[in-house]
Order: sequence, then C-alpha cells, then structure tokens
Amino acid sequence: MKEPSVKKILACLFVLGSLVSPSAISAQEDGPFNESEPPLAPSFRRPGLERANIAPLPQPMPPAEQNRERRKNKSKKSDDSSNAPNNEHIQALEKQLFELVNADRAKHNQPPLKYSVRLSEMAKAHAQDMMKKNFFSHTNKEGLDAQARAAKMNIGIGVYENIAYQQGDIEDSDKVINLENDFMSEPEGPKNHRYNILYPAHTSVGVGIVIKGDKLILVEEFTDRPPNGEN
Repeated sequence: MKEPSVKKILACLFVLGSLVSPSAISAQEDGPFNESEPPLAPSFRRPGLERANIAPLPQPMPPAEQNRERRKNKSKKSDDSSNAPNNEHIQALEKQLFELVNADRAKHNQPPLKYSVRLSEMAKAHAQDMMKKNFFSHTNKEGLDAQARAAKMNIGIGVYENIAYQQGDIEDSDKVINLENDFMSEPEGPKNHRYNILYPAHTSVGVGIVIKGDKLILVEEFTDRPPNGEN
C-alpha cells in the first residue's frame, strides 16, 4: 500500500494591544503555499514530526498510469458539487478544532475559551482568502495584516492569530488533529502557536477551516476579551 504524501505549513502572529511583536517564526518574505519548497518564515514547516502517516513523496507513476490518473481526475472534476466538502463536514471540523483548543488548555490548567462567532467569521474569511488567492501569510494581498483585518471588521481588540495548512491523502479530521498537535509540540516559552493557545488572559477564540482538494487550511483567532458585539 502506498504511503500518503503530506505537507504541512504553520505560522502564528503574536500581538499585545495594538503593537505587533514578531513571532519566533516570522521575518522573511511570504510565498505561495503550493511551492515545492516554501520559505521557512513566516511559514513554519513541519515535514512529519516522525508521524507514522508521513512518508517521502512516492516515485513518479509510469506514463500509462499517469494517463489513467489524469482521465480519472478529469472525470471527478466534471461534477465539482459532488467533490466539494459540504457545510456540515466543515462545521464538524471547526467544532473539532475548537474542542481541541480547549482540551489543550485544560491539560495545562488554563480556563476554557468561549466560542466567538465574530472571531470565527474573521478566521473563516482569511482562510478562504488564502485558499482562493493562493498565498499563506498573516498579511493578505491587499496589505492588511491580522490587526488591520480585525479593525476592518470592528472586532475592537487586538488578535493573536495562528494559521496552518496540511496537504495530503489523509482524512480531514486527522489533518486538524495533526496541525493542532504540531502547534502544541512547540517549545514552552517563545511567543509561538503554543503560546497563543495557552495564554492565560485569553477569553475568546474563533476558528475557520477551508478545504480544496486534499488541502486543508485552518485559522485560529484569540482575544483577551470578547470582540465588539459579544458578551
């Protein structure tokens, strides 16, 4: 049986008030996330973490088999609606991610976070934008970083943002687990993804997930108090 090929990218943004502080994994120019060798920063690449389901890329298929595969993929794409993930599937994954965040906080004796509809809208919008425009960064193609995007949505408070994606032939729910585990596998102390998840002063979180083909992008938004319009 051929082992699946999986690629993962993560990045986080740490802020305090209105000041943006560069994380331990930021500094270099962004690049599209479909490059064969993405930049090391602000993308943070974790090629496997010695997981059993991570393997080197398979050898190229013989030409005849490649032709059969192309015909099969073309047939699949003829009906996009049958291959697009439905809303119920995405909602279940987002619920899973929210629960994983609070489970990780519970393991480290931190209070649970309240689910924020407004932060989730922000997270989902950025995940969709990254997927649609083929980039991976806290700063979108219009030059708006997380704080600018939050201000545009009248969130009313600085945000702490984690972004990540995983690509490969494994279950979507496993991708969500893998990426959250990768966040939490980071060292204690630095202002990284783990720090954003476990920061004691956080009260609210929003999550967003987008899927296209075998690629899943997730975004987590954290705040120290509820955004405007929420209690």
